[in-house]
Amino acid sequence: MSASPGEMLPATRATDWTRRPAKTAAAVFLLCATLGALASSLGHQKIVRSGPPRSALPDGRIDLNSANAAELEALPRIGPALAERIVEHREQFGGFRRIEDLDRVQGIGERTIEQLRPFVRIDEEADSGGD
Repeated sequence: MSASPGEMLPATRATDWTRRPAKTAAAVFLLCATLGALASSLGHQKIVRSGPPRSALPDGRIDLNSANAAELEALPRIGPALAERIVEHREQFGGFRRIEDLDRVQGIGERTIEQLRPFVRIDEEADSGGD
């Protein structure tokens, strides 16, 4: 079957989508979709980690003198090792009297204390336990 000049055969028309621009567009689309899904999942993890912790205190802050290590890990910039050091320090030396007393815990400085300040408090009843 021969075609006249300017006329396409049905087989050529059926494979027209496989031309290079179409392949490039499909590859770019798949790449963008994959990167978007990856960014979305990473962003979700960050939001969950950086949000204020849930607490039994009415104002939503965590009491440094009664929180366990898992509750402390919900705080920004506090990982498992630092949460354990906070609990160990509290058990060894007694409760914290001021939020600034956190600087006695190895790995916590002024900058971290300022970032934690909106999320923590010292329960007045627990701080009379000792130095």
